Amino acid sequence: MFTDQPVTPMRLEILIETMSRINSTVITRKLLMDMLQPKALVGENHDRVQSEKTIAAAFELGLLTEVDGYVRPAFDNSEYKLVRDLVLSVIELKVLGDTSIEPYFAPFYSYLLALNSEGAKKRTREEWAIKFERDVLADQEINNPFNNTKYTGVNRWYSYVGLGWYDPASTFQPNPYYRLRRSISLIFGTGPKRISGDQFMEKLAASCPELDGGKIFLETTRNLPVAERRCTLGLSHALYDLHLDGHITLHCPADTRGWDFSLAEPSFEGTIGSNFIAEVELKNSKNKD
Repeated sequence: MFTDQPVTPMRLEILIETMSRINSTVITRKLLMDMLQPKALVGENHDRVQSEKTIAAAFELGLLTEVDGYVRPAFDNSEYKLVRDLVLSVIELKVLGDTSIEPYFAPFYSYLLALNSEGAKKRTREEWAIKFERDVLADQEINNPFNNTKYTGVNRWYSYVGLGWYDPASTFQPNPYYRLRRSISLIFGTGPKRISGDQFMEKLAASCPELDGGKIFLETTRNLPVAERRCTLGLSHALYDLHLDGHITLHCPADTRGWDFSLAEPSFEGTIGSNFIAEVELKNSKNKD
């Protein structure tokens, strides 16, 4: 869906925004494709592959449905201020939280996290594909292997989903700051706003299975030398950045031995007296962008 086809965040948002504004009940796929890519844009060859694949992705994500040959919205965006929030919520549930729709989106990100500084190095698409096949899939024969096309596709979406950023050399730097920021309220729920570091990491893994300790992360990295109870470089930076920005407070007294986030190289000041997380406190519950 994302990795093999020309589906971009902007195209998907435009589609969902269009469908949310249409009152007509007689929109066919063909008419919708014509609306998204009018003849003036596609020329004489009538190639509407971009709109076709974007519509297919929306169906696969459960954002659209078809009744009696007509396309219908399958979403309620009344609780979302922006279409982007709706799209992100669906991607987090069906793409980052599961691998049935997109088998490589979340696992490849888990792989990048587990590599720490190696995961932030510049490599060609072919080099990344070969390395992932060797390290994670052990070069086993599979019907739909990870390749350089899929690598291009996942990179098209990682920044949008809030999983990292691109440096001046256009190299992706894994840092799930915004992914984690959106999940903070879910992690704490209606319970105490200050919990142990172990509890926090356990709930983080349940809410974000592609991050440290999560189901997808553990399945992906089972053949990799991942240090126990040591946060990856990307997650370490995300946690420390959330602490510095006032969304959470990391309590790290000198005598604790909780989860290690030393890869972020924190400054020992305030509540941070060591590299180990004893407790995490929620400071700001308004975590959606």
